[in-house]
Amino acid sequence: MVNKAADIWREFNIAGNPLSLQRKPPKSEVREWGTWLESRAALFQVSVFDYGAIGDGVSRALSTKYATLGDAQAVYPFVTSLTQEIDFCAIQRAIDIAAPWVWQGSTRATELSGVTGTVYIPAGKYRLGKSKLRFNSGVRLVGDGPGMDFPLRTGAGGTGGTGGAKFGGTTLYSEHDTAGSYAFDTSPYNASGVRTDNYLTTGSDSFAGTHTQVSGVIIENMTLLGSWSSFGVNMSGADNSHLRNVTIKGFHVGLRWSAGWYSSMYDVRIIATYRGIITWMSQTELAMFNVSVNGYCDGVTYNPATARDGSDPTPTANLLQGNIDQPCGILSNYGNTTGFKVSVENFYQAFLSYNSVDNYNGVYVEGTTGVILRITGPDQQNSTFDFDTLVSNTAPLIWSDQARLTVIARNHNYTQGGFTDLLSFVNTANNRAYVPVLKGLSLNASDISHGVTSKNVRNIPDDYSTGTWSPILNFGGASAGTQSSNNGQWWRLGSMIFASFYINVPTISGSGNAKIANLPFTSSNGTINPGGGPVLFAFAAPAGMNGWVQQNVSEISLVNNTGAQLTNTGFSNGVDIRGFVFYQIKDLN
Repeated sequence: MVNKAADIWREFNIAGNPLSLQRKPPKSEVREWGTWLESRAALFQVSVFDYGAIGDGVSRALSTKYATLGDAQAVYPFVTSLTQEIDFCAIQRAIDIAAPWVWQGSTRATELSGVTGTVYIPAGKYRLGKSKLRFNSGVRLVGDGPGMDFPLRTGAGGTGGTGGAKFGGTTLYSEHDTAGSYAFDTSPYNASGVRTDNYLTTGSDSFAGTHTQVSGVIIENMTLLGSWSSFGVNMSGADNSHLRNVTIKGFHVGLRWSAGWYSSMYDVRIIATYRGIITWMSQTELAMFNVSVNGYCDGVTYNPATARDGSDPTPTANLLQGNIDQPCGILSNYGNTTGFKVSVENFYQAFLSYNSVDNYNGVYVEGTTGVILRITGPDQQNSTFDFDTLVSNTAPLIWSDQARLTVIARNHNYTQGGFTDLLSFVNTANNRAYVPVLKGLSLNASDISHGVTSKNVRNIPDDYSTGTWSPILNFGGASAGTQSSNNGQWWRLGSMIFASFYINVPTISGSGNAKIANLPFTSSNGTINPGGGPVLFAFAAPAGMNGWVQQNVSEISLVNNTGAQLTNTGFSNGVDIRGFVFYQIKDLN
């Protein structure tokens, strides 16, 4: 048991002399008390200023403050050189204090050992130098909004590539310059207890004991800025992790997800040269809401042969290495992604989907020069791409190789740059399942001249509707009490439902599993869980809730950050929860 501060310091003053060695408490007690105090503070929030951060945009090496490496390591145990930036050291130390993530001896034990904590990074520009910033399981990084004092089109020859003096919000500026390496990384532990940088987690890593998961990483209200010489953010094995109001700029690859569950991106803007977003190998139930990916970059190019990202698809007879190597806005390789209000601009190919299950609605695409959607199977279930606006593209719309695909386009045409040809390539392998299903699209003369006929496509009517619903908070299948507010609205786009909810219960009752009943449509009963979404506001309820829509149900299961079902425990009178879910429904609803 740790002694209280009053007990320790009272010994100082009994003799009336604070300097008395006779009454001075042992250093071990002071150290133990200080360590305990740090751990308790970490349960709430720490500021990077508490650990020496400056954030004025000026480069300051450790050598400007510490005479020897040993002196610096006494404050920042992980440093390896006095050339490392003070801002970097302060932020990494704050992460390690707020959410300590210590090797426990096996990957499964480590997976569950993280302590959650919040790191506050006030407005400013923080220099990270060439060091890699590592996220710990359970850490929440919160800034004062994305720093915006740099132009959109800026590369190696631009004047604003590293941000200006008036950065506005919170900017973490990395000069990490190792080709193929990520500047911001979850770096999961391997089976020997060593954190593995740039790792590409697979679906079998966690339960096979190869590498840990890195659960509950949350990044909010900041800009992650690079110097156009490395990759950006690696969310490897990041279960239940979320990016909200974040700008990622100045990297060849903006953001990579691999082998995580129930994660989301909300109000995220990415500017990259080669890949905007990558989802790879068992990245399941990744939700994107209001996400923008741009390929703007003046004077910067990337040669993938220099350092190919390991998440690239394997070439096939039709999908050649040259196709894969082209810049791409969003690449999905054996992933499962749902997107709502997503824009992709100025890439050679907007989407490259390889044996994935992707469902996008309200998509905006501009400035594509190669192909808007390149998709291939056959190890793939149905994907849907609903394009809201296609403009200023000099590329065909669809390249499809044995893919189960539905494409919807609402505001487009051939003559004003929506796209050139409808289909530049289609391979059905004589299987009707691989004939693309189209809504709001028709063949043009140029399509027919390329050998495309009505046998290559299937057209079905448009399907859009909206309405309201009455969500009910249940415990154990019964109402949790009289609900003073239970409002919701839904939007249907084909087989996809976006449903928002707001529930308030002044006095709760009952026990059992916590769910929100009365969804407007029953979910699909396929082999893949139809969808889910975040709980954006929760009062008198467990923190970190998410909504999960399972197969063939009309209810939302409320789960925690590890995906476990919540019960009435943790809810109390006056509960107020607000959020939304995005899910797939049965075709005959």
